Amino acid sequence: MRRLLEGCGFTFKGWESQNIWDIAGYFALSLIPQATTTVACTQPTVVRFFWRSVGILATLIGLPFSWLEALYGYPSAGVFFAQRME
Repeated sequence: MRRLLEGCGFTFKGWESQNIWDIAGYFALSLIPQATTTVACTQPTVVRFFWRSVGILATLIGLPFSWLEALYGYPSAGVFFAQRME
C-alpha cells in the first residue's frame, strides 16, 4: 500500500487496525451471509431470530482469530492514512 500511495504522490502517514469485533463480524458474515440485517429482517420472526443467532455465534467463534490477528499485527481489515503535498 505504501508503494502504491507514494507512486500516486501521497505520503503514507499510518495504519490503524479495525476493532477485533468488526473483524470477527466480517468473518461471521463471510460464512453466514443470511445473518445480514437486510436478509434477516425481511423474513418471519422465527427465521429472523434463527439467522441472527447463528450470526452472533459465528462472530463469537471468530473472535479469538481476530484477536490473534491484532496481536501479531496482521489485521485483515483496517484504515490507512496518507497525505498529498501540493
